[in-house]
Amino acid sequence: VALPSIAAELGRHFPPVVFLTDELYAEPGEPARAVVHLGHHHGLAGTLLVPKGGNRPHPVAVMITGSGLQTRDSRIPMPGLEGYAPFRQIAERLASSGVAVLRVDDRGTGGSTGRETLDKATTTSLAEDTRAQVAWLRKRSEIDPAGITLIGHSEGGGVTLSVAANP
Repeated sequence: VALPSIAAELGRHFPPVVFLTDELYAEPGEPARAVVHLGHHHGLAGTLLVPKGGNRPHPVAVMITGSGLQTRDSRIPMPGLEGYAPFRQIAERLASSGVAVLRVDDRGTGGSTGRETLDKATTTSLAEDTRAQVAWLRKRSEIDPAGITLIGHSEGGGVTLSVAANP
């Protein structure tokens, strides 16, 4: 499927639109594979880690960061913890157990665009970003659309509840 056709299809219903680069599969510990997201107002960048092997389609966890500007790895900017990337470590552990994981940079952070939207961003608009990710995952052949789980930290927990209450 050509990326522009996916963009047109998803863009009608779910801005931002999500695209995936051609390298999809990674073993834990391999460099992250970039996901490129484009949308009407902003774009999100992230990583979809899909287990090699195992039964397909895979269940998937969507990881949602807490408040503040976070990258997909949710690194902790404290002395002595700079190398700690909890979201990446959780994703690698889940993938080694057969669960795919999608994690993205918050809008306006890391590889994501949309910094100009941050002054008006609310938990509701962040939930729209998550709904777009879920819609994109449902169309992936390697993902079980009935096996999508949301994992939120801090404000991401509120986003999780919002999306679950109003998919």
